[in-house]
Amino acid sequence: MPVANAPKPSGPPSRSAPYRLRKSWIVALASLFMAGGGFWAAGGFSLFGQKLVERNTAFYKRYDGAWDLACDKASGETKARCYGQLVDVYSHDPNFRAAILHLTYEQEAGVEKRVPQLLFNMEADIDFSDVKATIRAKDGTGKAMSLGTCSGNSCKIKGSAAQAILADWRDGDVLELDLPEKGTRKTIFWPLSNFAQLLDELSEQRSQRGLM
Repeated sequence: MPVANAPKPSGPPSRSAPYRLRKSWIVALASLFMAGGGFWAAGGFSLFGQKLVERNTAFYKRYDGAWDLACDKASGETKARCYGQLVDVYSHDPNFRAAILHLTYEQEAGVEKRVPQLLFNMEADIDFSDVKATIRAKDGTGKAMSLGTCSGNSCKIKGSAAQAILADWRDGDVLELDLPEKGTRKTIFWPLSNFAQLLDELSEQRSQRGLM
């Protein structure tokens, strides 16, 4: 199952400096992870509102040709962070489009163990209130995935809601995201066939580093 099928271009995007920087960062990030790279060289550039810093990778593994699992830390930090990530460039030039998902485990006040957090980031013109997500099982049956009350081009799901989604992904085959695209719809596909192994390895790496 491919990560995504690139649609036919609908016209050239704006060639503003932010576009070029954003595009080059996503492509570089995807290339770095596909190569199993061990170093972030972000130059302080901010993408989707997230400040990036140079980080050394202590552990890296790739799943289904799409998902990246990594543990890394910045200079001066005593502990690494461990996370899952998917970078999907689902349309190339001249109509560049991309989506990113981060899976992390965060500390919350009054909770002994860290809780899962899913952070989706889409293109600026996509509103999550109009995104439809379906978890497709290996037998082809589908189950709608709730995106809660997310709106705008970023969606954060955490705690018990994230745990329920991860449980469904563990047993799923593919995640389908039906996106609004300039008067039409575009479906992208994220593989889940080996997501259970990713979750198990992520738990093991977090345990080894005292990040539970």
